[in-house]
Amino acid sequence: MDETKKLGTEKLLKLLLKYSIPSIVGMLINAIYNIVDRIFIGQSPDLGSMGIGALTITFPIYIVIMGIALLFGNGGSILFSIHLGKQQDETAKKMLGISTSLIIISAFAITIIGIIFIDPVLKVFGAEGILFDYSKQYILIILLGSIFQCLALGLNNFIRADGHPKTSMITMLLGAIINIILDPIFIYVFKWGMAGAAIATIIGQFFSSLWVILHFTSKHCTYKLEHKYMKPDWKSFKLIFTYGLSAFIIEVAGSFVTIILNKSLVKYGGDIAISGMGIINSISTLLVLPVLGLVQGSQPIISYNYGAENNDRIMDTVKISMLIATLIMIACFIIANVFTYPLISIFNQESDLIDFTTYAIRIYFLAVPIVGMQIVGANYFQAVGKYKIAIILNLSRQILILGPLILLFSHFWQMDGILYACPLSDFLSFVITTALFIFEYFKFYRKKIT
Repeated sequence: MDETKKLGTEKLLKLLLKYSIPSIVGMLINAIYNIVDRIFIGQSPDLGSMGIGALTITFPIYIVIMGIALLFGNGGSILFSIHLGKQQDETAKKMLGISTSLIIISAFAITIIGIIFIDPVLKVFGAEGILFDYSKQYILIILLGSIFQCLALGLNNFIRADGHPKTSMITMLLGAIINIILDPIFIYVFKWGMAGAAIATIIGQFFSSLWVILHFTSKHCTYKLEHKYMKPDWKSFKLIFTYGLSAFIIEVAGSFVTIILNKSLVKYGGDIAISGMGIINSISTLLVLPVLGLVQGSQPIISYNYGAENNDRIMDTVKISMLIATLIMIACFIIANVFTYPLISIFNQESDLIDFTTYAIRIYFLAVPIVGMQIVGANYFQAVGKYKIAIILNLSRQILILGPLILLFSHFWQMDGILYACPLSDFLSFVITTALFIFEYFKFYRKKIT
């Protein structure tokens, strides 16, 4: 049986776990790319906290590269699933082919633009002195290997939609293992510093991208990548761009806010605050990723059934996902507050850095228990193609709420203002998302009874 057909027939909890668990594992593994770099760099006597600070400075660029991959990978895979639900297999194959072409073209474009403008960009991000040197060493190599990251991350969405969630997990597992093995060799043995961490990362991403390409040209793939479907046309480009814009905005808006955050941290806390927030971001990423993996696993189910007009199945998927996401985030809140010191000390053991990060993380995580529902709710609108609402929700959380709150609160309360802006932004985003989803749910219910 075509694995994609099970998206409309298999028991929901079993199906959600089948797709989400590999996705959660894969997302956790994918996070290792950046987090392992922070750990090895932070523990290096040659780099230490300044190396972590450099990674924090360059993170917005890394996020933009991810955003490009998700713009076409996520947008194309949503359309891919919707057309499969409508039994339009040829159109689904076209979405795969065109999305692949767009990923390749955009990856080369961001590499060229990034290399040309790297100096002024890093200065705008707040890099100075040794932070500038470390940041440039790292991000130039990452930019050169961005094609591998974009292909691996972008096409991995299609692997899940193609009915192979375990293969999707292996994509990220392969690259992460290679990265973990090479990081200590390049940083400690060869003494390559920041450049060594970056080289280890792109080598891992190269093998992940190779695995993805082999999948879509193998006999195990239900819907193969064929050259005849790879020629972009304006109509398809517009559709893919529109459906993927929300995912892109999530990444780029986060990058934009990170720039505001870094500048405020430098102003009110200096290098220690930059490094501390880098550690908090790494811990936050690890703890929140199970929910992101959950919504990645639910997306093909929601999109397929939207195409097949199985509305009850869509709503049941969302409700189960919200319950699981809330339980995950409550557990994350407990872990962050109980195991604060062990989590921080993994990255660095300098006393000033540990003291600041311990204080900051307890404030930063105040609203974590409600974040899961917000993420699942926003994902629903994206998965069914209601991109305008999805864009509004993602803009609200990052640019419209968090950015202004950081600027306003830091003016009155300095560092405490920066830290409290984060949980307040999460709470307000939760309220907005919940209100829109409740309205959507009752609109669906009214249609059902009429």
